[in-house]
Amino acid sequence: MKRRVWSLPSMAALAVLIGGLPLSAPVLAQDPTVAPYYRGYAFGGISRDGDFNFAPEDFSIDDYQSNFAPDTLVRVAGSQQADGASMSYEGWSAYSGYYAARSFATMTVANPQSDHAYYVVAGQGTTTTARFFTPEAAAARATFTWRVTGSTADSTPGGWSDGRIDFHATTQPGGNWFDLFTGGFQDTLFEYGPGTYTYTLPVTDLGTPIYLYFWTSAFTQVEPGQFTPGETFTLTADFANTIVLEDVSLEDELGNPIGEWSMEDVDTGELLFDQSGRIAAVAPPPAIPEPGTWALLAAGLLIVGWRARQRTHQGSAGTVGPGLGPVAGS
Repeated sequence: MKRRVWSLPSMAALAVLIGGLPLSAPVLAQDPTVAPYYRGYAFGGISRDGDFNFAPEDFSIDDYQSNFAPDTLVRVAGSQQADGASMSYEGWSAYSGYYAARSFATMTVANPQSDHAYYVVAGQGTTTTARFFTPEAAAARATFTWRVTGSTADSTPGGWSDGRIDFHATTQPGGNWFDLFTGGFQDTLFEYGPGTYTYTLPVTDLGTPIYLYFWTSAFTQVEPGQFTPGETFTLTADFANTIVLEDVSLEDELGNPIGEWSMEDVDTGELLFDQSGRIAAVAPPPAIPEPGTWALLAAGLLIVGWRARQRTHQGSAGTVGPGLGPVAGS
């Protein structure tokens, strides 16, 4: 199967997607142009027309955003039926510490319809500000090293299961978290699948705040015509073993490592990295509740209304990009 490279919609349309519709109850501040910004998103559904538009009755969503604190776990789990097709699914993503996340997505579809599309995605994203401190002034660049571990399993040749990472670092203020996906950043790290990936940022003044933007997810998707009607297939993307910013290094103009430095979170003062490696802790895998327990918990949270979380759309959801999510109004 030729994998589609999705064209992304406008930032306003994307904001409706990954932003979701706010609850009527009081919610936390949720401005993607302000650091810190935390995002958790999980989605699963059936697109009956095959173009990744989703009717309200055909999907579930768990969407969190805040400028104060991350959500430790976002999750959808359940089943959907459409035109004789049956889809059971689960997607979850856990915030596991500073620029560390675990994500998982799976779906089983019985009697798929030839004009349908099937999709599950779960991910975490952040914007934060960091600063380097060092007695030396010879640093010329900072290199960020990501480690992505995971596995995929597709029982139909037309399926696509994978993990995704997007990352950008800059000393320029005024960015928007959605710029990761809309072309607002010109040198974004964007990769699919397991691996070790590096990103280099020129550093001229170690006292200058550095703005960091991040998104990672696990997803499964099948497009129309990429399966045999009437079959049963299962797709799984297991990236629960951590996608993590494993190392940061400082070098001079000749590529020599800077011998003594530290990197701290501007907002919290937390010590994150130094010349010896990562200091920020990585949380262990979360306890994942059973689907019935999760449904009861979600209902209680919606009644209390203590955070910006959405589980049912008040309209249709539109175009998706692999590892992102459906965009309403596009």
